Amino acid sequence: VRAIRHACARSEGLAAKSGAAPHKLIGFLGAKGGCGVTTLVCHVAAELGRQTGSPTLLADFDLVAGAAGFLMKATSPHSVLDAVDMLDGLDLSSWQSIVSHAAENLDILSAPATLAGRMLPRPERLAQVLKFARLNYLWTVVDLGRGLSDYPLSLLDHLDSAFLVATPDVLALARTRQIVEALAESSYPPERIHLVVNRMNGHGQLTLKDIERLLKLPVEAALPDASADLAASYALGKLVPASSALSEKFAGFAARLAGIQAPGAKSRWFSFLGRPAAQPPVAQPSSGVTTQPEGCATAAGEQLRALLDGSSAGFKSGQDSAVRQLNQELAGARAELQQFAYMASHDFRE
Repeated sequence: VRAIRHACARSEGLAAKSGAAPHKLIGFLGAKGGCGVTTLVCHVAAELGRQTGSPTLLADFDLVAGAAGFLMKATSPHSVLDAVDMLDGLDLSSWQSIVSHAAENLDILSAPATLAGRMLPRPERLAQVLKFARLNYLWTVVDLGRGLSDYPLSLLDHLDSAFLVATPDVLALARTRQIVEALAESSYPPERIHLVVNRMNGHGQLTLKDIERLLKLPVEAALPDASADLAASYALGKLVPASSALSEKFAGFAARLAGIQAPGAKSRWFSFLGRPAAQPPVAQPSSGVTTQPEGCATAAGEQLRALLDGSSAGFKSGQDSAVRQLNQELAGARAELQQFAYMASHDFRE
């Protein structure tokens, strides 16, 4: 059933884009809180609007803890819930009253400041908002929050690409692995799943090769740990300055998404999501992000992989044991019922 839903959502997106430039819906989902999803979507959306000169929407669908509107200084008092409420009569005029205009080519659809007194919408209603966004923006960058609940799972069907954002710590990697396995079990197209490792540095025990082996998923991009730069910028109520090294990383990532040359990189071209590079890739690292696995598998990585393999096997073993116990109980109940039926029949004959 989910495979059919994926195909239907995909065909709707293709139909919406026929005869025009491709309109892209890109979602970012954190393995857990604190992985940096909101920071990533804010900077990437801003860069996509700036570099492509195309209408771009940053949509915050993290209904519980969305902070994109705060970071981007959204001025509209409305949120995605208001867009849901207005779906039946939603047009461009009413839409413009809901979103905030952060820059020339960037609009912000904020998450609600609070859910107090509000009813959560049905997931399919949020999907309708995404369909409206696809028709009116060349780029829509969606903050899906953290964890794989019914909301992000239903919205993933309508995305062209889904980026799982993790950090190189044990808990985040364990949660990411659970999400990857859950998506595989739900028949989500594997070619639309991409992995971003945030706060990666050269001093950690795990390499990108370790993470790839652990998650059984290639690392599309690795971003460095620049917490101090982010804290300084947020203290001023701004995104990181364009002159900073971290901003160059975000710009490079956005350039890869758009399939264009990274700003300031005259000969460094990128290939993304199966699109061939405009020029042969050069040997040196790109100016945007680390795109190839670094280092070899380490003892720490193998130890963590064994730990998570054991946890997964233990969970499945526990499930199998519970099923066997239930089957035994059902078999016993069935035998008792048959014995009762035999005795009742015997008594009736007497």
